[in-house]
Amino acid sequence: MILDGLSHAPGLSAITDPRGAFYVFVRHDTPGKDSSALADYLLDHGGVAVVPGTTFGENGDGCFRISFAASYEDCKEGMERIAKCMQELMG
Repeated sequence: MILDGLSHAPGLSAITDPRGAFYVFVRHDTPGKDSSALADYLLDHGGVAVVPGTTFGENGDGCFRISFAASYEDCKEGMERIAKCMQELMG
């Protein structure tokens, strides 16, 4: 469901498929926003918290991490909010 949700969010793509973990690392192509700025935007405009990729080192810029250690319904709503925010940002 998370990977499907990413396919509906312009500018986002999973770096790898999650394999036994409860999170996915996502690459973003968002003009004018680094990982921290995008994470702030998603929190402020979508009410969804993600972790900026730079938290995991400088090579994480251009990425963020989504945890899906929540109910299916909460994850689905979170992905819908992320997709809506990305549609707003990407026009």
